[in-house]
Order: sequence, then structure tokens, then C-alpha cells
Amino acid sequence: MYQAYCKRHSLHFTLIKLDAETATKASSAGINEAILEIDTPGAYDLLKCEAGVHRVQRVPATETQGRTHTSAASVLVLPSFPDQEGDAAGSAEYGTDDPTSDFYINPSDVRTDVMRARGAGGQHVNTTDSAIRLTHIPTSTTVSIQDGRSQHKNRQKAWRVLRSKMAQMRREAREEEKAALR
Repeated sequence: MYQAYCKRHSLHFTLIKLDAETATKASSAGINEAILEIDTPGAYDLLKCEAGVHRVQRVPATETQGRTHTSAASVLVLPSFPDQEGDAAGSAEYGTDDPTSDFYINPSDVRTDVMRARGAGGQHVNTTDSAIRLTHIPTSTTVSIQDGRSQHKNRQKAWRVLRSKMAQMRREAREEEKAALR
């Protein structure tokens, strides 16, 4: 849905993570989690109001009586920033090394788990430890990425997503403090 929106509005996007459910007899296959990064300047301001739970209605192709199926999708809109290695000026601008910045995470507060990726992918999936799970211990926030074949690229993606989630949590906490003061 958001990929089509980005295409219509000429927003550049990258699909970072897509976790699809496997089909069982009781339910059909669906999507557990998807992370879409939109690189266009101003995209966060444009999409931050989309955060929340959305009702999705559709008529499946297999539905012979034309009944509408309803499901829910939770949307979380997070700010993004450039890679540390890719843009040193961007790293300084966003303060990933500054403890007062929203994007700062003390590396000693993060537990890193390396594991084998799951799912289809042939013999390569079973022989290399390319999946990364980062856990921010003080908040129990967990991010796991297993999309790429490279452990290093998966680690970079996981750090980007974890920094964005932590920055959003810190912003929300500040907004709650301001609301409580009123």
C-alpha cells in the first residue's frame, strides 16, 4: 500500500525488511512485519500522521461470494538518518556520537546476537550466520534483520532501525512530559 503511494508521489523508497508468514491450513499467508525506508527529504513530515492502526478491507480472489475480509495493520513512522560510514557529516549532524542526541545509543547497552537466517534461500542460509538481532537492554527494544546475505550489511540496517526506534521513543517521552506540565 505504501509502496504504491510512494510511486504515485515520486518518493524514493527502499524495502529494508519483509517478514512473511507461512501459509497454514487455518489461515492464509500474510505479512508479519515490513520495514520501508523513504529517502526523500521531507518524507517524515509527510507521513508521520500515518502512524497508528489501520483497517484493511479487501475481497480476495478466492472469495466466490464476494464477501469483504477485514484485517488490521499497525503502522509505525520513524525518522531516518544516513549511514555512519556513508556520510560522516550526516553522522555528526544527527549526533550518533553525542550522548545528548536522540540517536545516541551506548554500544554497551546493546546485546548483539548472530544467528543463521531462517526461511527459503538454499544451502547458503544453512551455512552462514548472517542474521543479526540487536537488543537494547534498558528498554528491551529488539530489532532483527536477516534480509541480506552479508552479516555486516544486516548489522548496519539493524543499527539504523534501532536508532530510529530509540529516537522516536525519546521524542514521545518528551512530548508526554510537556503534556503533563500543561
